[in-house]
Amino acid sequence: MVINTTVNDTEAIVNDLGDNYEVLHLNSDSAALDQINAYLDANEDTQYSAIHFVTHGKDGAISLAGDKIDIVYTFDDIATQASLIMSPEMLEE
Repeated sequence: MVINTTVNDTEAIVNDLGDNYEVLHLNSDSAALDQINAYLDANEDTQYSAIHFVTHGKDGAISLAGDKIDIVYTFDDIATQASLIMSPEMLEE
């Protein structure tokens, strides 16, 4: 379970979960998706059937560690990742 920094009463939420959940508390020190990726990388031997988010949102977007995650953010992130792995020649085509 991923819990956003802005959610109130996170301790009560975690206590209600029981022992079968791993919890990642996001902080505003770095990008939310970077924190999630780092956590998953550090636990790469664990298979997750689902990842639950406890956060705030509105139509078409959610808020994670100060980042507004919406379709624009997603496409910007995909473009950034593609530019890191593709050669400049491939990007020109």
